[in-house]
Amino acid sequence: MLPPSQFSRTSRLARITTHSTPIRSFSIAIPARKADAESPKPRGFLAEKDGYSRREQAYEGLYVKAHEAERLFVLRRKMKEQRRQLEELDRSFHAISKGQPSTAQV
Repeated sequence: MLPPSQFSRTSRLARITTHSTPIRSFSIAIPARKADAESPKPRGFLAEKDGYSRREQAYEGLYVKAHEAERLFVLRRKMKEQRRQLEELDRSFHAISKGQPSTAQV
């Protein structure tokens, strides 16, 4: 058996070394740090604001707008042509209904 002076010293050391909260060893922390170093993942506020995806989205938006503008231009041109043809047909219809010869060429 230990003398009382050594017993109190060892029990004090045992109390100091035993914690109520578990302590992680460095063997777990090191692989976790290596994983972050090899393929870092963005974190925090700026993680959602990736510059590349925003730029790509902007270019896609510009392409879509340009394509839609081109389609609208073509449709408006066709619409003007159709209106011109309708006006010619309307004039020829009125000329026929009045009994006059038509001036429009269909």
